[in-house]
Amino acid sequence: MAGKDYVWTRREGEQEGAYAAFQAYLRLGAARSIVKAANKVGKARQTLEVWSARHDWRERARAYDVHLETASTDGLTHQIAETRDESLDMCRELRGLLRTRLEHFIERKEDPTIRFSTAVNALVRLQEHSMSIGQGDPKTSARIENIERLIMKAIGEPLP
Repeated sequence: MAGKDYVWTRREGEQEGAYAAFQAYLRLGAARSIVKAANKVGKARQTLEVWSARHDWRERARAYDVHLETASTDGLTHQIAETRDESLDMCRELRGLLRTRLEHFIERKEDPTIRFSTAVNALVRLQEHSMSIGQGDPKTSARIENIERLIMKAIGEPLP
């Protein structure tokens, strides 16, 4: 029967029909109402009002909504943290690559400042695109590849 961890699971003594109606009520989301749930399950509004009062539907639905929002936010927070860590790794790699290329520019008597600024600006754009929601989007992947090419070109590395 009911799990004690989640108030929206079936409660001790909650009849199957009442729980099915509660699930219909939950699935209505922010637009939920007893009337809409009653229409969904084909029961009288008064019956659902009794079940709702007896089994704390509003409070259980509120807890469910908070749980969904928290789960969504936690997932996004995790994704942002991963992207941040990857971006920091890329920054470290770029700094190392720029350090090794510095000697190359000194030998050629070139001022690396503009190239480095271009590379860093491209890296910032790369980070912005890597944070975009549509990471599997072919357009986003193509933009990221173009930015990576800009970075390589800016620091004088051969293009892949």
